[in-house]
Amino acid sequence: MRKHKLTAIVMAVIVGLAFTLPASTSFAGTGTSNGSSKTKISKLDERAVMGNTMKEEADDSNEGIILFSAGKAWSQTKTGAFLDGNGKNVMSGAIAKGIDVSRHNGKINWPKVKAAGIDYVIIRCGYGTNKKRYDDSKWEYNVTQCEKYGIPYGVYIYSYANTTKRVKSEIAHTKRLLKGHHPQYPVYYDLEDRVVRKKGKTFITNSALKFCKAIKKAGYTPGVYASRSWWNSYLSSSSMDKYEKWIAEWRNTGTIYSKPYGMWQSSSRYQVSGISGRVDLDFSYKQYGGNTPGKWAKDSGGQDIFKTFKAKSGGRYSTDNSLTAKSAFITEYNKTYYLDNAGHKTKGFKTISGSKYYFTSAGVMKKSQWFTLSSGRYRADGAGKLIVGKYKKVGNYYYGFDSKGIMLTGKAEIKGKCYVFMNNGRAYLNDSKTKSKTKYYSGPGTKYKKKGTYSKGKKVTVIRISGKWSQLTNGCWVKTSGLSKVKTYPYAAPQVEPEDPSGETMPSETGECSEETSETGETPGAPEVPSGQDDESSSDGTDSTQESSQPDGDEGINPADPIEP
Repeated sequence: MRKHKLTAIVMAVIVGLAFTLPASTSFAGTGTSNGSSKTKISKLDERAVMGNTMKEEADDSNEGIILFSAGKAWSQTKTGAFLDGNGKNVMSGAIAKGIDVSRHNGKINWPKVKAAGIDYVIIRCGYGTNKKRYDDSKWEYNVTQCEKYGIPYGVYIYSYANTTKRVKSEIAHTKRLLKGHHPQYPVYYDLEDRVVRKKGKTFITNSALKFCKAIKKAGYTPGVYASRSWWNSYLSSSSMDKYEKWIAEWRNTGTIYSKPYGMWQSSSRYQVSGISGRVDLDFSYKQYGGNTPGKWAKDSGGQDIFKTFKAKSGGRYSTDNSLTAKSAFITEYNKTYYLDNAGHKTKGFKTISGSKYYFTSAGVMKKSQWFTLSSGRYRADGAGKLIVGKYKKVGNYYYGFDSKGIMLTGKAEIKGKCYVFMNNGRAYLNDSKTKSKTKYYSGPGTKYKKKGTYSKGKKVTVIRISGKWSQLTNGCWVKTSGLSKVKTYPYAAPQVEPEDPSGETMPSETGECSEETSETGETPGAPEVPSGQDDESSSDGTDSTQESSQPDGDEGINPADPIEP
């Protein structure tokens, strides 16, 4: 992420070792963090190096020597503790090892990175203002690969903002690229460039606060990346203390930043399987994403167990993870597990404290979703509890579930009341007849396509009411005011159903609108595909989130457009 000149002492070490190392040994010629081991850099990268504050404010440390230190530098012990860059001392409080990457690291083999013991990654999404040409060209690849292979990740954007307008545009840039993604680690504002430093402490602090407030409002955990010298000189305000801090200080034995922080960037010269060349190395001192403090391990029989960390002050945890979690829920990166009294993952159905849950073959709890097994279809709420023996609204429709939690179809009785459910589980709300000729539409309003007109006295069944409109079993929508109720569901059992003088049969689940997609994107009358829609969705099925307005570009960084760092 940063670019340094090699200090005189590092050059001396390299020269001295050049006579003893194999001829095939290569070095990063500029000391950059872009993962390249080539000694030549492009004009753009060269200009970025010259414009980079970190080059001018490199901390007086032993960076550059870590490749040659004795022992297993930055390795992890059997008890889960991490050793420092000298491979000798335990780094107190470090609980996870990660890397940060950008397009400079090339096409990364993420399965190899994960297998190499990397716990998380911070991915660059872009740099500068909200223009597509400033998106990181490897952002989509990196983020989708991490999601595919279950690698926890955070995000950062490199800032060139030297005006308030550009700060707003960089915020919009970040939010645009985050759309559809859910990072478990924070979203960081990378503050290090010379054009930003020239604006002074007040501007830098205000910019960081604007970014963090906007990112938090968007639903993410905000943070700022900067060197220790920047934190002490430009970001020292106590107003920054409530946001996540990522401290860059390249040294073997830990940062000497005095305030609490969540992450430390220890080196730009780490090497890991799956990435060609060097990569930035980071350590996390906090458990992010609502995770249970601790780490997975194996017991003597090779089964997964969870070693818990002991809480310390400042939101950190000690590396004494000798305690094994038992008879407890464990949450890690949005996945929840239940460990039995032996500390092993629960699989299949499990009743815990009177509530029924389901865990996959990997031990992951089903939450906020429909799922289908050979025994039937089930619904787990946001806490993972299965809906059992109830008639309940899920999303926009009502459903019924038996005593085992299986979704009901057809006629069914629940607690002394009779219900009727479609094949996709949606419950009948009422039988009605049209009061007069009634137009029907593909959606709840006249703005939707008109599909036809029902004659007076047409018998229909309603499965959903949204505002002034009612949805029928065939997916069509009519004005509720145009209907006269004949029968309401559920009804007390037993009850003799009223005779139908018209002799008409109940409406089928298919019809004029059956090929139309409803406003929720589902095809009425067909078995409902589990969508993962949470129970707290809006009552009318519409997306309640609003499109955020984005600034109209910018004039470019003076005197030229941003140069990719």
